[in-house]
Amino acid sequence: MEIQVHKLREAVEIIGPAIPRNPTMKSLTCFMVQDGRAVANDLEVAIIMQLPGAEGKYLFPYQEVADLLKRIRGNDMLTVEQEGNKLKMAWSEGKANFETHYPEAYPDIPEVEAMVEHMVDGGILVPALLAMADYCATEDKRPVLNGVFLEIGEATNVVAADGYRLSWKSLPLPFPDGTPSIIIPARAVRLLGRLLDKAPKTPPATDDLVKLITAKRELVLRFTPTRLHVRYGLVSLVTNLIEGSFPDYMQLIPKEIEARIGVMATELDTAVRQVSMVAKNGGNMVRLAWADSTMTVASKNSEGGEVEATIPVYIPADTPGRVAINGKYLLKYLQGKDGLVTLETCGESAPFLCRYGKTPPAILMPMHANWETGGVAEETEPAGKEDIVGEEPGGEEEVEEGAEVGGEEEAGAG
Repeated sequence: MEIQVHKLREAVEIIGPAIPRNPTMKSLTCFMVQDGRAVANDLEVAIIMQLPGAEGKYLFPYQEVADLLKRIRGNDMLTVEQEGNKLKMAWSEGKANFETHYPEAYPDIPEVEAMVEHMVDGGILVPALLAMADYCATEDKRPVLNGVFLEIGEATNVVAADGYRLSWKSLPLPFPDGTPSIIIPARAVRLLGRLLDKAPKTPPATDDLVKLITAKRELVLRFTPTRLHVRYGLVSLVTNLIEGSFPDYMQLIPKEIEARIGVMATELDTAVRQVSMVAKNGGNMVRLAWADSTMTVASKNSEGGEVEATIPVYIPADTPGRVAINGKYLLKYLQGKDGLVTLETCGESAPFLCRYGKTPPAILMPMHANWETGGVAEETEPAGKEDIVGEEPGGEEEVEEGAEVGGEEEAGAG
């Protein structure tokens, strides 16, 4: 096989994140070039890039080849040969030999026999999927809560939850009748987001500069009962879907609001961070109590630590109230927001709703607290008694001052 270095290098950069860090099969540390396409696969998600002219079947050790290609001129021609588990590469100024795996050891990419095929605007769908995955598709102990629910019906909704949090967004994306609702793994969502950002774009057939700049990033989606195939230009992603039923999230969305509080995101973020060092030794519990256009943000733990901060808020009906919530989750919601956040509640034991501009609303489940005069808890009860799906959730992460709270590990092997 002969191929220009820059073409193979571009393909490796696109498919590389699908290489698993801890593979169940040794051959998965490699990527395959076969019959005009490059493939990386971790048995759950595969990324495929078209490589016209790349004939034959070759299995490249990913890390070594990726590093080497960065150091060869892009316009050089690369000659590749493989015999058994020996791979040879040569270019105008050098050559390399690698021990790899037999191509037959690499798993095949299953063909997707689609029930439905549909084209959507990826510029609308993918950011919504990412917003859900990044905020609360983090519950690895229950698979249905480690993905993003794409609900197809009268409206198209994207939804995610992790037991303590829930977020959703309705999209102006119609789908044809018969399109199934699916749960997409969070890892696949993040890989799809990277694909949309990094993959070479196929420009529309027009000389109009405005149309070129504003062209939709069209995705072709192919649905089966167990898999989703997404094609964007020359690149495709195939992922297994999460089996199971997503919780009935609509029953958690408050229908009647008792109090609606407006607060500046940066002021609330600062106040919650001020109490976080105490809160992390008290189950991350933070108490919010509001009245007379002010809110007290407070925490108290069993070791005698106690701290509170007061910030101005806007309460239309001046309705006093209070709620105890997980400060880590509130900080994650406030991250990157600058402006007015609206907090809605229908009682201290009911789901707590957060809204900000056009971003997806989020529900935080309340925590149990014993309240005393002044709004600071006398003691805390263990967090995690109840959650969105009525099961005991996993352990909590600590909140560290100045660190991103609840951040996710980047997808792929880099």
